Amino acid sequence: MFDTKHIEDAARRTGYSPLQVEALMNQMNATRGLSTEDFILTGGSAVQQAVKAPYRRISLDLDYDLGTAMPVEAIDSLMDLHGFRGGEYDRFSGTRAYYRISPEGCKFKTKPLGDELNDHRVRIRINVKRITRSYVYCDFNALPGVPDTYPFRQKILGIERLLASKIVVSAKSEKAAVGGVRHKDLFDVVALVNYPRRKLNYRVLAEEIKRDLRIRGSSRPAEEVMQSCESNLVGLLDSNAAGFYSSYKVPQNVSRNMEKLAEKTNKALERINCRG
Repeated sequence: MFDTKHIEDAARRTGYSPLQVEALMNQMNATRGLSTEDFILTGGSAVQQAVKAPYRRISLDLDYDLGTAMPVEAIDSLMDLHGFRGGEYDRFSGTRAYYRISPEGCKFKTKPLGDELNDHRVRIRINVKRITRSYVYCDFNALPGVPDTYPFRQKILGIERLLASKIVVSAKSEKAAVGGVRHKDLFDVVALVNYPRRKLNYRVLAEEIKRDLRIRGSSRPAEEVMQSCESNLVGLLDSNAAGFYSSYKVPQNVSRNMEKLAEKTNKALERINCRG
């Protein structure tokens, strides 16, 4: 179990606030406990494992797909064994939400601007409608810059599937009402296109975008969805994006070059043949 000295040392090494470090270490504890279950990590926390370390951001929630079909009662019981409560169902997303109060650790009181960490909860969402049998393994670490902290193997979605999901949820528009416009999702699209741990397969990505739309029950054409995502990337250049960059600890060299990175991302999205 980590202690105050461990947290403060990690904070000095990384530039994160002690409260952010503590929250991320509690998150890693939860992920490690669930890593032996038949869950596949998705969402922002998985994206950070697929992006090169200097260009990652903080991710505060944990999202999972099921690796095999499980009755809701069995999922609730399993999460209860790991100390999680809740189970509220979101009909739109198909997820059940659980939380666990972090153990009585250090609980630093300094609240970073824009972060909601003072409740010291680990929040998890499990998609109970989606069965995912295709995944890869990674050496999971929620805290970039501290590679010696709780290393373990974790199942996550493949990089093309992660990017496809982020493109779809970033495609909110009058035509393509399949997601929202949030800085963190748009940033993840840029990070995965520009700084992936391995080269992207754009043919596979095109298929994954269409697959993601089918799962969500959307009839929107994939090409239209990508065009909407491209239009929304301008939000990363707005003045109100500054709070996002500081709160999620986006490296300054990335935020300074966002205009160029967004342009490269748009060109990459335009190259994808979504009609094949």
